[in-house]
Amino acid sequence: MTKLDAILTQADGIVMCSPSYFANVTGLMKDLIDRTRPLKMAKYRLKNKYFSVIATWGLRAGGLNTVQEVLNQFALIHGMVVVGAVGHPLLMANLPTETGQMEHLKEFRNPAVISEVAQINVESLAQRFWDLMQEY
Repeated sequence: MTKLDAILTQADGIVMCSPSYFANVTGLMKDLIDRTRPLKMAKYRLKNKYFSVIATWGLRAGGLNTVQEVLNQFALIHGMVVVGAVGHPLLMANLPTETGQMEHLKEFRNPAVISEVAQINVESLAQRFWDLMQEY
């Protein structure tokens, strides 16, 4: 068993985060995904673990949905339970995201500063994970 296998199998929940690189996960994230194949082949060792995704991207139309889909498919293929945030049903995304591009197309946020919406979404996701872990 590799160190990665040990970390993932001992975790109660897994949150994977990736920026969008050409409308996909980063190369390193893809390497990580590929290296978990033995866990699936060993009778789904990640089965029933809670999983969620946080995606970031520089531009509003930068491939966010593809990143979310790739990571959610990874979780579902392993038999994990995908968890989303459950904040305000109209104002908040179920899967937290962040973009560097602000409302005006030529303005960008300082990468070290998270937007209020992203902060609230991440806190909602953390609370949901906590609540599920208490029931677990």
